[in-house]
Parts: sequence; C-alpha cells; structure tokens
Amino acid sequence: MAEVIQISQISKQNNFPQLYFDIANENHFWCRWRFEVFWKLILSKNIPVSEPLRILEIGCGNGIVRKQIESHSSWITDGTDLDISGLQKNPSLRGITYLYDIYEQKKEFAQKYDGIVLFDVLEHIENPTQFINTIAFYVKPGGWLFVNVPAGEILRSAYDNIQGHLRRYSKKLIKKEFQNSEFQIRKLVYWGMSLIPLLLLRKLILAFTGEKDIYRTGFQPPSALFNTIMILLMKFETSIMKNCCCGASLFLIAQKNG
Repeated sequence: MAEVIQISQISKQNNFPQLYFDIANENHFWCRWRFEVFWKLILSKNIPVSEPLRILEIGCGNGIVRKQIESHSSWITDGTDLDISGLQKNPSLRGITYLYDIYEQKKEFAQKYDGIVLFDVLEHIENPTQFINTIAFYVKPGGWLFVNVPAGEILRSAYDNIQGHLRRYSKKLIKKEFQNSEFQIRKLVYWGMSLIPLLLLRKLILAFTGEKDIYRTGFQPPSALFNTIMILLMKFETSIMKNCCCGASLFLIAQKNG
C-alpha cells in the first residue's frame, strides 16, 4: 500500500460510505466503463499519454482510477482525499498520496499539475462554482480538468441519497457551473445510455429496500456473471455509440485559460 503524507488536519469525521472501498475495484463493470469512456476521450483530444505528465486526482478514494491511469500511460498520478481509510487502500504508484484539504491551497502546489482528475466528486459539493475555482489554483495554464458526474435527476434513488449526492447533472447545469471559471469546456458527453433502464430498476427496488442494505444492493453486482454481461454491454456501447443523447453519467474535459 502507498505511504500517506498528511498535510491537513481533519477535524471532522468523513461520512462517505466505507463499503464503497470494499465493492469498488478495477473489475467492477461501472469502474471499467467510466475509465473506458475517459480514455477514449483522452485519445480523441490528442492529450499525450506517453509523456510523464503530472496529474492530481482529487477525491482519489482507494486509488482505483490512479492505478488505471498509470497502467495505461506514463503519467504520474498524485492523489488526495480527506478519508484516511480510503487513502490507506491506495496501491504503491509513481505518484504521491496525500491527506490534504484542497481549499488550503498550499503554495507548493500552485500550478503544479498538468491535469486534474475529478471523478464523481462534484455532485457532493455544496458550492460547485467555488470548488471549481479552487481547483484552478493547482493547474498549469493550458492544463486539463477531467470531470465525471452522475446524470439525470429522474434517475435519483435512495442510493444517491445514501451516497451523499446533492444533485445529478444535465449538460445545461454543468455548463452553468463552469461559466465564471478559468476553464473552457472542450468536450462534454453523456455515457452509459444503456445503463438507464438498470438505474430505473434500481430506483424501484431501493424504494422497498431497508436502509442498511441500500448501499450494497445499489452498487454491488449480484453475481460474477452479471458483471461480465455488463462489461460486454460496455464494450458494445463504447464501440458503437460515439455521442449518446442521454446517459447515466456525464463526462467533461476542460482546459485552463492561458
């Protein structure tokens, strides 16, 4: 496991569901699907993957995305989070693992990074516009921001509530939050259109599920066979559907001015 460098003093208990770190892994169909979408978009924008770009993943959790990135590129991925239990599960990688509150904006991190990875974090933030402006402090002029968020309020279920999602996004909403930022949106796409029926079914099932079982029922694949079928569905959708009109999630690539 990675050594965790503690920079910030965390005074309150993190309420993120710890079960997520046990269920989420590189073979989980949703984790693979999200990364597949991300990597295809990276390649389509000709962002160099064979150069040792310095990347920071904010909200890195147990380090799955960092591991995926480093296994596919020469990038060096630092990671930061406020949840020590998740950070302690990070694998040893080329980058550094921090327990750090990004609002502190320590000067040693100013414009340090070629890119920021922000996967399924923004929906937890009470003031997203302020958060986006805070992130700009860490990015070099011309650097990149990679954002994934859940999409479609109609898909909101008890799982979103227990996960701490304050909102599910539309293109219109996320564009609004970037309007007064230092970033220009370069790509904005829905993905996981074929996941929509599954999420609607999840919404129905969880309406009749006890609170203690909501998280596992809402996120854990019911069997290895189901997970394999979903991975095959992912391969089909990502190879056939290049620009979904809707989806279970929304992916954004933005570039810092300058």
